[in-house]
Amino acid sequence: MAVFIGASSTFNKKNINKTTYESLLETEKMFILAKEHGIFTRAYVSMSFACPYQGKVSFEELNYVCQRFVELGAGEIDIGDTNGYASPKIVYDRFSRLKDLYPDTVFIGHFHDKRKMALANTLAAMVAGIDKFDSSIGGLGGCPFSPGIWQLKK
Repeated sequence: MAVFIGASSTFNKKNINKTTYESLLETEKMFILAKEHGIFTRAYVSMSFACPYQGKVSFEELNYVCQRFVELGAGEIDIGDTNGYASPKIVYDRFSRLKDLYPDTVFIGHFHDKRKMALANTLAAMVAGIDKFDSSIGGLGGCPFSPGIWQLKK
């Protein structure tokens, strides 16, 4: 089972008309059922670094979602640079802090190449101890609901 929730409540509200808190409440029953039936769960945290509506996403916003996913028993937590605006510095910092807070949790990196930073961000995550990644084909694009995601910038 895969669950996607935005670290940015602003994005979450615009994307699915629910706050991050409301979305986390809604997923509790799914996690309970998955556990009861032995179904593996991967939890995705979208907009983990920046949001097209609010700008920067704080570590506290990201950690709020991660902490709840850990409590709910997610098998893995995928940290997404959903719109491709992360930098290697923030990637390293966030993954290092998450690994320190939740040493038994499997974290996954998910990067888009909007600003040609996906490989550098992947390397930064690897240096922080992440060894599992997923991506869209070639790491291109990003969330189709993110304003301007398909516009090429020179």
